[in-house]
Amino acid sequence: MDAQESRREAVRASSTSVAARVRAESKPLSIFGQQNLVVQKKPKGITTYFKIGGEINLTKGQVEMFAYVFDPDLLPSEHIVKIGGTFATRQELFCLSKDHTITAKIMELWARKCTWDQRIITLKTIWCLPPSFSVDVFQHLQIEELIDKYADYMEKYPSLEYIYIPIQDNDHWYLMVMSLEPKIIFHLDSNLPHERKEPRTESTNTLAVVLSQIISSAHFEIH
Repeated sequence: MDAQESRREAVRASSTSVAARVRAESKPLSIFGQQNLVVQKKPKGITTYFKIGGEINLTKGQVEMFAYVFDPDLLPSEHIVKIGGTFATRQELFCLSKDHTITAKIMELWARKCTWDQRIITLKTIWCLPPSFSVDVFQHLQIEELIDKYADYMEKYPSLEYIYIPIQDNDHWYLMVMSLEPKIIFHLDSNLPHERKEPRTESTNTLAVVLSQIISSAHFEIH
């Protein structure tokens, strides 16, 4: 075994042991446990790559978890998150750090998490669609194709009230929210230059038309 391979094995071993410790120590404890106390400075023995305290309130367990997830010395290709059929590696999660642009993979994980949350509650009121949905609509996929492709995200909820769709415009994300009753389209945008207002408004209107067709179809008619 050469030196490079030895280093890989050492990193794998370190990654495994740290992961086991983080999983064990980050589990929920009673409200009197230290893991649930917000820390204002770095706990001893933990190397972090972000500032502790200030407006970011983290518990000791959360600090340990983030220190592990964003450790640049651990394997970039390690699967850190899995929701449904979507994985995210350590390298892919680094886009959540400062001065990085959030990727479509993270938005897809968000959509899957919201969808999963809806399935386990009694009153199901929300669809959260991944960013690829808007891409497919703008590429003129047929209604039946969209229904087949995104069936996991669009279940028949009689109490459906809102539909969320993240939309990417170059390196910027904005959010469309469609309210079914009353019928209103919300365009939530943290940076809307005058020259982008019209095309983004056109995009949200196009998505609203397609979603209305999907909901009124025989497959998804909601009473």
